[in-house]
Amino acid sequence: MRAHRGQALIPVLLAMLLLVAVAVTLAARAHDQARASANFVEQVEDYYAAKGALNYAISSLEQTSNNGATYGVVQPDPSADQNGWWQIGDLWVKVMAVDTASRININQVDINTLEQLPVFAQNPNLAQAIIDWRTAVTTTNAAPTSDQSTQQGGSENYESLPTPYDNKGAPFDTIGELLLVQGMTPSILYGTVAGTPAAAGQTLGNTTTNSLSTSSSATTNRSAANRYGNMARTRQSLLGGGTTGGGTTGGTGANGTSNGTTGEDFSDIYQNSTLPLAQLFTTVSRELNVASDGTQRININTASEQDLEQQLNIPANIAQAIVSYRQGGGGAVGGNGGGVGGSGAASNAASHRQARPGGGGGGPRPGGAGGGPGGGPRPGGVGGGPGGAGGGPRPGGNAGGGGNPRPGGGPGGGGASGGGGQFTSIGDLLKVQGVTTALMQQIADKITVDNNTYRENVVDVNTAPPEVLAMVPGMSRDLLNAIVQYRQGGQAFQGLGDLFSLQVSNDELENAIGSLSTKGADYIIHILVRRQGSPRVYAVSALVEFTPNGPQVLQWREVQRAPGWYQWNAPPLLPLPSPSSGSTSGANMGTYNNGGQ
Repeated sequence: MRAHRGQALIPVLLAMLLLVAVAVTLAARAHDQARASANFVEQVEDYYAAKGALNYAISSLEQTSNNGATYGVVQPDPSADQNGWWQIGDLWVKVMAVDTASRININQVDINTLEQLPVFAQNPNLAQAIIDWRTAVTTTNAAPTSDQSTQQGGSENYESLPTPYDNKGAPFDTIGELLLVQGMTPSILYGTVAGTPAAAGQTLGNTTTNSLSTSSSATTNRSAANRYGNMARTRQSLLGGGTTGGGTTGGTGANGTSNGTTGEDFSDIYQNSTLPLAQLFTTVSRELNVASDGTQRININTASEQDLEQQLNIPANIAQAIVSYRQGGGGAVGGNGGGVGGSGAASNAASHRQARPGGGGGGPRPGGAGGGPGGGPRPGGVGGGPGGAGGGPRPGGNAGGGGNPRPGGGPGGGGASGGGGQFTSIGDLLKVQGVTTALMQQIADKITVDNNTYRENVVDVNTAPPEVLAMVPGMSRDLLNAIVQYRQGGQAFQGLGDLFSLQVSNDELENAIGSLSTKGADYIIHILVRRQGSPRVYAVSALVEFTPNGPQVLQWREVQRAPGWYQWNAPPLLPLPSPSSGSTSGANMGTYNNGGQ
């Protein structure tokens, strides 16, 4: 019997070991589940803290901007520290609001403007690839030629990739979508406008899944771009008519269609830029088509003389001249008469506005006199030659009167005159006789050239950096410098009228005003959430649009550290808007900042 003592010990030990193993396994799983539950709770808390911060930002923007009538400011919570963080429960949040009108619309910018940027000069064909991506793809039965392939968006370039996908052939929905464009890489997109590529640490995700590789492969770019999500809707983008018609040396045209720039050289601004390329562009840039006091703007293309006079508080003769201009009435300045014994190139000093020599095509200015009289003869000289030709007459245009010849002089120059036609920009008002920049300071923010709810593809002069201002169609160096100096002087543009107080020429204002604004209807709201003592940061970017019916959240996405919130720049310091003061003087800079990093 003694030989069998202890036989039960071994099974008991084995059973105990098994039970211990099971207990350890269960404990480990319970611990993991507890941690997962805790992480889930933290994520839920982070999410709702961010949602609360977003609601706070929207409410602040709505109140300070009068629902988009002026620019908006996110006023920090009174408990915020000097870096812009304030506490919500056990969490700390920080909010930064970026006006999308401070950027260039990637869906409307032309290839010539893109190719002026050093980053695109260093990467040939990239600008064209961007244009191709957003260009609608046409379908034909015949095999396309090489030229047709380019016009169809270059679909074959994407179909031949190791991991093929379709060319979109439609507007960009997000800036991250640029990573799908052939030739675009994270180091380019998150590098600078000057062409300095982003460092590896600025393009590699290191806080969440779906980290972005610096590889230029289409597969990597596609997965990276997918993180940015898609907008809930597509938008119809309308790029307004051009600046002034008929060439810069001719009489000012009435209905120009040129969308190009003035030919100014802004290479120094681009080459010295440290702005990330991703922060140069947006997919939507517009403003509510209302005055800074929230009232509807007056359509100068349809308003009657009485409406113009009463609602804009302008003299009756100015209202009459505006209506006459758009109806093609009131003869414009004809060609100027010849000088004494000279040719028709000499200008008539008696005319209201001096026509520019050599002009062709542009519609003439209204209300001017006809050609001046011929010059008096000198011994052996002849009379003045015929005046330069005016713009082609429109229906209702009256022929300009010819000059009366002096004794012995040749016939006076007589230029045909025409009407102005429809206004394509509020800057066209400067072509109307009697309209001055002083008057425009009073009425510019109260008028419009259409009845659309929004003015599309405009740039906010209060928030746009010099790199963006330089890309505005019709922008001149003098106007850009004047805008920057105005802001540096401690002021903000309260309305479009303030732009006419700048010391620049009328032509410079006429050329650019159609693409400028002092506010925006859409904001990118960046939100950071962190916990005390934790290095983890939860980041969210939301796109909010102000509509006549109130604000709407169009996009909500979580953002990783890099590329992402680590590159977010602090928005400009802006004062609280003061629309009640009118638009004849800017507001002084206040102490509010939408956030800093």
